[in-house]
Amino acid sequence: MTVESGSPAVARSTRTRWRVMGVIGVAALIAGLVCGGTSGFCYRAGNDTTAPPAPPASEPSIGGIALFSTWPKGVKPEAVLVLSAQTFGFVQPCGCSRPQMGGLERRANFIKGLKDRGWTVAGVDLGDIYPDRHPIGVPPITAPSEQSLLKYAATMNALREMGYVAVGVGKTEFNAGLFKVVAQYGLQKEQPPYTLAGNVAGVADGKPVPRETFFPPAPGGTRPLVGVAEVAIVGGVPIGIVGVVGPTLAKEAEKLDPLLGFLGNKEMLTSATLALASHPKKPNLNVLL
Repeated sequence: MTVESGSPAVARSTRTRWRVMGVIGVAALIAGLVCGGTSGFCYRAGNDTTAPPAPPASEPSIGGIALFSTWPKGVKPEAVLVLSAQTFGFVQPCGCSRPQMGGLERRANFIKGLKDRGWTVAGVDLGDIYPDRHPIGVPPITAPSEQSLLKYAATMNALREMGYVAVGVGKTEFNAGLFKVVAQYGLQKEQPPYTLAGNVAGVADGKPVPRETFFPPAPGGTRPLVGVAEVAIVGGVPIGIVGVVGPTLAKEAEKLDPLLGFLGNKEMLTSATLALASHPKKPNLNVLL
């Protein structure tokens, strides 16, 4: 049977395809905007009194095209998943540019703009939330570890308010001591975003210690401080999220902390995939951090 391009069947198919692609298409766009934006911070010298340029009056755009201007009118995506990374503890704008290319405020406003469209939004982060040195060199004043831990907790609380489900682990978390960092947020209360790094384990007397033992649950909690996977319902779409540490970073982490070890990625991913396949929420889309 031949179906004409203008028929209701094709129209329904097109709408469905747009809604399904919303999960991936919007996420990919946000990854370039939000991820790059939050990691693209800069240091401004204290004696620089030059005022940054005024913000543009138009809506945010990429290449002169307003965000989502080509999205079909009246069609909502089934779910929107925000991908971000390398916040590096920058919880506020540095004041060096307008619009600000970093800071949680910009990310929160962006997510709010999506929600104001009536879209259901959730977020995941690849890691490096903990503060790190500035990418162009060490600034004149280096924050003490206590302040950095407070910034980490503040960022995690902000991500929760934005609707983030899970976060991965990056080099900055290992540099500062993984257990100390994740405990700063996870021991306070068992709540999202959950930290996922399924292949990390402990080492004691030269023998491996299971992750769930080395990173025990918070008092009264049921899940370890560092988990393997999480399944979230986003706008009616069940999404599976798995976190593992890549082999290059794993080798660096073992040098930084002799009490850490790592399981093979292949075995861990196979186990996580099977667990998601048998999960009662039956995820339709799986994401690897």
